[in-house]
Amino acid sequence: MKIKDIPHYVADLFFPKRCVFCDKVLNYGTSNNNQYFCSDCASKINFISEPFCNKCGAALDDSNEAYCHNCKEKYANKKSYYDYGLGLFRYNDTIKESIHRMKYSNRSEYADCYGFFLAKKFKKQILKMNIDAIIPIPIHKKRFLNRGYNQASLIARSLSNNLLKENIKIPVREDILFRVKDTKTQNKLDINDRIKNLSNAFLCKNNINIESICLIDDIYTTGATIESCAKALKEKNVKNIYFLSIAIVDSL
Repeated sequence: MKIKDIPHYVADLFFPKRCVFCDKVLNYGTSNNNQYFCSDCASKINFISEPFCNKCGAALDDSNEAYCHNCKEKYANKKSYYDYGLGLFRYNDTIKESIHRMKYSNRSEYADCYGFFLAKKFKKQILKMNIDAIIPIPIHKKRFLNRGYNQASLIARSLSNNLLKENIKIPVREDILFRVKDTKTQNKLDINDRIKNLSNAFLCKNNINIESICLIDDIYTTGATIESCAKALKEKNVKNIYFLSIAIVDSL
Protein backbone atom coordinates (compact mmCIF):
# COMPACT_ATOMS: atom_id res chain seq x y z
CA MET A 1 0.00 0.00 0.00
CA LYS A 2 1.31 3.45 -0.89
CA ILE A 3 1.24 6.21 1.69
CA LYS A 4 -1.06 8.31 -0.48
CA ASP A 5 -3.61 5.47 -0.48
CA ILE A 6 -3.91 5.26 3.31
CA PRO A 7 -6.70 7.92 3.59
CA HIS A 8 -8.81 5.99 1.09
CA TYR A 9 -8.49 2.76 3.06
CA VAL A 10 -9.34 4.57 6.28
CA ALA A 11 -12.39 6.06 4.58
CA ASP A 12 -13.48 2.59 3.47
CA LEU A 13 -13.11 1.31 7.01
CA PHE A 14 -15.48 3.88 8.53
CA PHE A 15 -17.57 4.84 5.50
CA PRO A 16 -17.62 1.81 3.19
CA LYS A 17 -18.46 2.48 -0.43
CA ARG A 18 -21.66 0.88 -1.72
CA CYS A 19 -22.74 -0.32 -5.12
CA VAL A 20 -24.94 2.37 -6.67
CA PHE A 21 -27.29 -0.26 -8.09
CA CYS A 22 -27.83 -2.83 -5.33
CA ASP A 23 -26.40 -0.89 -2.35
CA LYS A 24 -24.14 -3.79 -1.39
CA VAL A 25 -20.88 -2.80 0.35
CA LEU A 26 -18.04 -2.91 -2.17
CA ASN A 27 -14.64 -4.46 -1.63
CA TYR A 28 -12.29 -2.79 0.83
CA GLY A 29 -10.12 -0.18 -0.86
CA THR A 30 -12.49 0.83 -3.66
CA SER A 31 -12.44 4.49 -2.57
CA ASN A 32 -9.03 4.67 -4.21
CA ASN A 33 -10.41 3.98 -7.68
CA ASN A 34 -13.47 4.66 -9.77
CA GLN A 35 -15.33 1.48 -8.89
CA TYR A 36 -18.98 2.34 -8.25
CA PHE A 37 -20.82 -0.94 -8.74
CA CYS A 38 -20.33 -4.62 -8.05
CA SER A 39 -19.64 -7.34 -10.61
CA ASP A 40 -23.14 -8.77 -10.22
CA CYS A 41 -24.75 -5.47 -11.22
CA ALA A 42 -22.36 -4.90 -14.12
CA SER A 43 -24.33 -7.47 -16.11
CA LYS A 44 -27.67 -5.86 -15.27
CA ILE A 45 -27.02 -2.39 -16.68
CA ASN A 46 -26.84 -1.31 -20.30
CA PHE A 47 -24.91 1.79 -21.31
CA ILE A 48 -26.56 3.42 -24.31
CA SER A 49 -24.39 3.05 -27.38
CA GLU A 50 -24.90 3.71 -31.07
CA PRO A 51 -27.32 3.65 -32.71
CA PHE A 52 -29.31 6.12 -30.65
CA CYS A 53 -31.89 8.78 -31.41
CA ASN A 54 -30.36 12.00 -32.74
CA LYS A 55 -32.92 13.99 -30.74
CA CYS A 56 -33.54 12.42 -27.32
CA GLY A 57 -30.65 9.95 -27.19
CA ALA A 58 -32.83 6.85 -26.71
CA ALA A 59 -31.36 3.54 -27.85
CA LEU A 60 -32.37 2.40 -31.34
CA ASP A 61 -32.59 -1.17 -32.58
CA ASP A 62 -32.22 -0.19 -36.24
CA SER A 63 -28.99 1.50 -37.30
CA ASN A 64 -30.74 2.85 -40.38
CA GLU A 65 -33.02 5.00 -38.23
CA ALA A 66 -32.01 8.49 -37.10
CA TYR A 67 -34.84 9.11 -34.65
CA CYS A 68 -36.86 7.01 -32.23
CA HIS A 69 -40.57 6.38 -32.69
CA ASN A 70 -41.45 8.84 -29.91
CA CYS A 71 -39.53 11.75 -31.43
CA LYS A 72 -40.72 11.11 -34.97
CA GLU A 73 -44.30 11.10 -33.78
CA LYS A 74 -43.98 13.93 -31.28
CA TYR A 75 -42.11 16.43 -33.42
CA ALA A 76 -43.77 15.76 -36.77
CA ASN A 77 -46.09 18.73 -36.26
CA LYS A 78 -44.79 20.23 -33.05
CA LYS A 79 -41.98 22.62 -32.21
CA SER A 80 -39.16 21.51 -29.94
CA TYR A 81 -37.27 23.94 -27.73
CA TYR A 82 -34.13 21.91 -27.11
CA ASP A 83 -31.43 20.82 -29.57
CA TYR A 84 -30.70 17.25 -28.49
CA GLY A 85 -29.81 15.13 -25.49
CA LEU A 86 -27.79 12.11 -24.40
CA GLY A 87 -28.17 9.52 -21.65
CA LEU A 88 -25.94 7.01 -19.89
CA PHE A 89 -28.16 3.99 -19.39
CA ARG A 90 -31.19 2.29 -20.87
CA TYR A 91 -33.84 2.52 -18.18
CA ASN A 92 -34.63 -0.76 -16.41
CA ASP A 93 -35.55 -1.99 -12.92
CA THR A 94 -31.94 -1.87 -11.71
CA ILE A 95 -31.56 1.77 -12.74
CA LYS A 96 -35.02 2.58 -11.39
CA GLU A 97 -34.17 1.23 -7.93
CA SER A 98 -30.85 3.09 -7.87
CA ILE A 99 -32.37 6.45 -8.75
CA HIS A 100 -35.26 5.91 -6.33
CA ARG A 101 -32.77 5.13 -3.55
CA MET A 102 -30.74 8.24 -4.40
CA LYS A 103 -33.82 10.48 -4.30
CA TYR A 104 -35.81 9.01 -1.43
CA SER A 105 -33.46 6.92 0.74
CA ASN A 106 -30.69 9.45 1.34
CA ARG A 107 -28.16 7.89 -1.02
CA SER A 108 -27.06 11.26 -2.34
CA GLU A 109 -23.51 9.93 -2.73
CA TYR A 110 -24.65 8.02 -5.83
CA ALA A 111 -24.41 11.35 -7.66
CA ASP A 112 -20.60 11.01 -7.57
CA CYS A 113 -20.84 7.92 -9.77
CA TYR A 114 -23.28 9.42 -12.23
CA GLY A 115 -21.30 12.64 -12.62
CA PHE A 116 -18.10 10.66 -13.16
CA PHE A 117 -19.58 8.55 -15.97
CA LEU A 118 -21.30 11.51 -17.61
CA ALA A 119 -17.96 13.30 -17.83
CA LYS A 120 -16.10 10.18 -18.94
CA LYS A 121 -18.55 9.13 -21.64
CA PHE A 122 -19.63 12.52 -23.01
CA LYS A 123 -16.48 14.62 -22.72
CA LYS A 124 -16.13 15.01 -26.51
CA GLN A 125 -19.80 15.79 -27.02
CA ILE A 126 -19.75 18.36 -24.21
CA LEU A 127 -16.81 20.11 -25.85
CA LYS A 128 -18.73 20.22 -29.16
CA MET A 129 -21.77 21.69 -27.38
CA ASN A 130 -19.59 24.64 -26.30
CA ILE A 131 -21.88 25.28 -23.34
CA ASP A 132 -21.60 28.21 -20.99
CA ALA A 133 -23.31 26.63 -18.00
CA ILE A 134 -24.63 23.38 -16.59
CA ILE A 135 -28.13 23.76 -15.16
CA PRO A 136 -29.75 21.01 -13.08
CA ILE A 137 -33.51 20.60 -13.45
CA PRO A 138 -34.78 22.51 -10.40
CA ILE A 139 -37.19 21.07 -7.86
CA HIS A 140 -39.82 23.06 -5.98
CA LYS A 141 -38.76 24.54 -2.64
CA LYS A 142 -41.30 22.37 -0.79
CA ARG A 143 -39.79 19.20 -2.22
CA PHE A 144 -36.29 20.48 -1.51
CA LEU A 145 -37.14 21.09 2.14
CA ASN A 146 -38.64 17.63 2.41
CA ARG A 147 -35.76 15.80 0.68
CA GLY A 148 -32.89 18.03 1.76
CA TYR A 149 -31.24 18.15 -1.66
CA ASN A 150 -31.88 18.17 -5.38
CA GLN A 151 -30.39 15.02 -6.92
CA ALA A 152 -29.98 16.73 -10.30
CA SER A 153 -27.94 19.46 -8.63
CA LEU A 154 -25.61 16.90 -7.02
CA ILE A 155 -25.15 15.11 -10.35
CA ALA A 156 -24.46 18.43 -12.11
CA ARG A 157 -21.80 19.39 -9.57
CA SER A 158 -20.15 15.99 -9.83
CA LEU A 159 -20.12 16.34 -13.62
CA SER A 160 -18.61 19.83 -13.40
CA ASN A 161 -15.93 18.65 -10.94
CA ASN A 162 -14.99 15.67 -13.11
CA LEU A 163 -14.79 17.85 -16.21
CA LEU A 164 -12.52 20.23 -14.34
CA LYS A 165 -10.08 17.34 -13.84
CA GLU A 166 -9.92 17.24 -17.65
CA ASN A 167 -9.27 21.00 -17.78
CA ILE A 168 -12.82 21.69 -18.93
CA LYS A 169 -14.28 24.46 -16.81
CA ILE A 170 -18.06 24.75 -16.98
CA PRO A 171 -19.87 26.25 -13.97
CA VAL A 172 -23.07 24.91 -12.46
CA ARG A 173 -25.69 27.66 -12.36
CA GLU A 174 -28.67 27.32 -10.05
CA ASP A 175 -29.55 31.00 -10.11
CA ILE A 176 -31.05 31.00 -13.62
CA LEU A 177 -33.91 28.52 -13.78
CA PHE A 178 -36.52 28.01 -11.06
CA ARG A 179 -39.47 25.69 -10.53
CA VAL A 180 -42.32 27.99 -9.51
CA LYS A 181 -45.10 25.39 -9.64
CA ASP A 182 -45.35 22.52 -7.16
CA THR A 183 -46.15 19.86 -9.74
CA LYS A 184 -47.46 16.35 -9.23
CA THR A 185 -45.06 13.41 -9.51
CA GLN A 186 -44.71 12.64 -13.21
CA ASN A 187 -44.30 8.85 -13.14
CA LYS A 188 -48.02 8.11 -12.88
CA LEU A 189 -49.13 10.54 -15.59
CA ASP A 190 -49.53 9.94 -19.31
CA ILE A 191 -47.88 12.20 -21.89
CA ASN A 192 -50.76 14.68 -22.17
CA ASP A 193 -51.13 14.98 -18.40
CA ARG A 194 -47.36 15.41 -18.04
CA ILE A 195 -47.45 18.35 -20.43
CA LYS A 196 -50.38 19.95 -18.58
CA ASN A 197 -48.73 19.27 -15.23
CA LEU A 198 -45.56 21.10 -16.31
CA SER A 199 -47.23 24.00 -18.07
CA ASN A 200 -45.63 27.21 -16.76
CA ALA A 201 -43.85 25.20 -14.06
CA PHE A 202 -40.47 26.83 -14.70
CA LEU A 203 -39.31 30.42 -14.77
CA CYS A 204 -36.05 31.80 -16.13
CA LYS A 205 -34.72 35.06 -14.76
CA ASN A 206 -34.11 38.08 -16.98
CA ASN A 207 -30.82 39.25 -18.50
CA ILE A 208 -28.92 35.99 -18.10
CA ASN A 209 -26.62 36.68 -21.08
CA ILE A 210 -25.94 33.00 -21.79
CA GLU A 211 -26.04 31.43 -25.25
CA SER A 212 -25.69 27.69 -24.62
CA ILE A 213 -26.59 25.52 -21.65
CA CYS A 214 -26.82 21.86 -20.73
CA LEU A 215 -29.69 20.68 -18.54
CA ILE A 216 -29.12 17.77 -16.15
CA ASP A 217 -31.87 15.35 -15.12
CA ASP A 218 -32.06 11.82 -13.76
CA ILE A 219 -34.56 10.16 -16.15
CA TYR A 220 -35.76 11.14 -19.61
CA THR A 221 -39.16 9.57 -20.26
CA THR A 222 -41.37 11.64 -22.55
CA GLY A 223 -39.32 14.83 -22.67
CA ALA A 224 -42.06 16.94 -21.07
CA THR A 225 -39.77 18.25 -18.31
CA ILE A 226 -36.92 19.08 -20.67
CA GLU A 227 -39.25 20.83 -23.10
CA SER A 228 -40.85 22.89 -20.33
CA CYS A 229 -37.46 24.01 -19.04
CA ALA A 230 -36.15 24.68 -22.54
CA LYS A 231 -39.19 26.79 -23.38
CA ALA A 232 -38.58 29.01 -20.34
CA LEU A 233 -34.92 29.39 -21.33
CA LYS A 234 -35.71 30.13 -24.99
CA GLU A 235 -38.04 32.92 -23.89
CA LYS A 236 -34.97 34.57 -22.37
CA ASN A 237 -32.99 34.19 -25.60
CA VAL A 238 -30.85 31.17 -24.75
CA LYS A 239 -29.73 30.01 -28.18
CA ASN A 240 -28.68 26.36 -27.70
CA ILE A 241 -30.15 23.95 -25.16
CA TYR A 242 -28.94 20.39 -24.64
CA PHE A 243 -29.51 17.83 -21.92
CA LEU A 244 -27.72 14.93 -20.26
CA SER A 245 -29.55 12.34 -18.21
CA ILE A 246 -28.68 9.25 -16.22
CA ALA A 247 -31.24 7.06 -17.95
CA ILE A 248 -33.48 7.23 -21.00
CA VAL A 249 -36.63 5.17 -21.34
CA ASP A 250 -36.72 3.19 -24.57
CA SER A 251 -39.10 4.38 -27.26
CA LEU A 252 -42.63 3.59 -26.09
